[in-house]
Amino acid sequence: MKFRTFSFMWLLVTALPLLADSPAEQEKQSDNKADPKTATEVSPPIKLDGIFQAVRQSELMVDNEQLTEFKLLRILPHGTTVKAGAPVIWFDTDGLDEKLEKAETEYRLAELQMEADEFEYEQFLESQELDRDAAKRARDNARSDYDHFMKIQLEREIADAKQDLKSAEFSVESAKEELDQLTQMYEEDDLTEESEEIVLRRARFTYESAMHRLTNSKIRIRRSLDVLIPRREASQEETLDRALMRYDKAMHDLDIAQRKRELEMERKREDVEETLRDYEQMREERKDVVLKAPHDGIVLHGKLNRGKLSDKPVSWSPGSKLANRTVIATIADPAKLQVRVDLPEQHRALIEPGKPVTLTAKAMPDVSFAAKVREVAEVPYVPGKFDCVISVPMRKVSGVRPTMACEVEIEQQVQDDE
Repeated sequence: MKFRTFSFMWLLVTALPLLADSPAEQEKQSDNKADPKTATEVSPPIKLDGIFQAVRQSELMVDNEQLTEFKLLRILPHGTTVKAGAPVIWFDTDGLDEKLEKAETEYRLAELQMEADEFEYEQFLESQELDRDAAKRARDNARSDYDHFMKIQLEREIADAKQDLKSAEFSVESAKEELDQLTQMYEEDDLTEESEEIVLRRARFTYESAMHRLTNSKIRIRRSLDVLIPRREASQEETLDRALMRYDKAMHDLDIAQRKRELEMERKREDVEETLRDYEQMREERKDVVLKAPHDGIVLHGKLNRGKLSDKPVSWSPGSKLANRTVIATIADPAKLQVRVDLPEQHRALIEPGKPVTLTAKAMPDVSFAAKVREVAEVPYVPGKFDCVISVPMRKVSGVRPTMACEVEIEQQVQDDE
């Protein structure tokens, strides 16, 4: 019974091609070949190399502002599967703690220096107030002296000069009257005694002296009124102007000095705050002595370039010194993959999003599956090559991991309308 069933199936499979090549079918095919208007030329498929890339992947590196030099203590082996939050990289903490202690000492010293600077600044402000008061007193004293001179002293000096002239004139007048009286008295007496002559001679000398003093007084008073007093008045005005200028300059200098000192103090405060921020940031960065996986995935040492591993194997060993922002490892999630292709420029016009392709993992050449182009770059990322991303249906892939290579086969047809 089983043998007959097998024979029937074999005859059925053998007869199907013969039925397909019936005379009517053969005639139809012959007609199609003979009609060039319906002929379709099938070009060979395009075959490109691609790389399976994790849609979700994260780079593990030290990206600090303060603690920028690290020494590797331990790292999980390349290819290790980890869960989210699992430790992946450990750093040596000896050098970090030493730098942290030094930063703390610098901050404490800066804080003490700031305290001394604040005290000195308070004294500076108090001394400025004293300097301002002294400048105001000097200005007010100059104004008071000027006002006293112009309102009182100038008038008194003029009055004194005039009074001195009157006194000199009165002295002359008195001496002359006395001389005239003595002369008249002695002239009436024919016999003038010798003593009377002496008195008369003294009176004449007194009169002559008074006349001399009057002349000198007139010269002195005229010079005082015409020259000395106006000169003193001008000097008082100049003294006041200079006092006002000194006051303005003192106020200006004090304001400049205060603003400059305020800016210096502000800069010092900012420096102390920056030192504190650096120290606190360093304390926070000190906590990151263990880098953990941000999500599930596979630990791949080094940086991936468009999904590919470096041509030269990345090998980390305990004690390795790592610079800041160096990608130490990449966590690639194999749960969802895509294929990254370097599309040659001559094929760019034939590839558009949504175009079907066939993927074959080079690690499993007997397994192929259909996929679709997700996106194609409009401009090349390097000369002659465009970035192309192909979506991978994960339900059809088993055993494929990120960084594995694959072959991308793209069918192309060119229909000749002639």
